[in-house]
Amino acid sequence: TTALYKRDFAGWYVNLVQNVGDDDQIVVKYDVYDPNKNIAASDFTTNGNFTIADIKYSTLGLGYIHHWDANVKFVLYYEWVKNEVVDAAKIPAGSSLFSYTKDLRDNVFTFRIQYKF
Repeated sequence: TTALYKRDFAGWYVNLVQNVGDDDQIVVKYDVYDPNKNIAASDFTTNGNFTIADIKYSTLGLGYIHHWDANVKFVLYYEWVKNEVVDAAKIPAGSSLFSYTKDLRDNVFTFRIQYKF
C-alpha cells in the first residue's frame, strides 16, 4: 500500500475577458494553487517529509481570441508559470526537490483553432 497524505490546500483564480470590437477578445487570468498551505519554501529540508507535491504554483495567463465567424475561432494564449523556490542550501543536489531551487522553465504557449458544430 502507499502512504496517505492529508494536507490543507488553497487555490483561487481570477479571470477577465474584454471584448474588443465585434470579433476579438483579450483574456487575462491569474491563479494560485498551494497544495500544502501549512508549509513555506523555507520548510523544505533534507530532514522533512515534503515532496514536489507540496510546491506552490502561481500562473499568469494572457490571451487573444479572434472569432473568424459564428463557428470558428482562433486562440493565442501564453502562461507564465511560477513555482515556489526552495533554499538550495537545504536540499542536496540529487534530491527531486533540487530542480525547485529556481523557477522551472515551464511556461506554456497555446495556439488553438476551435470549430463549433
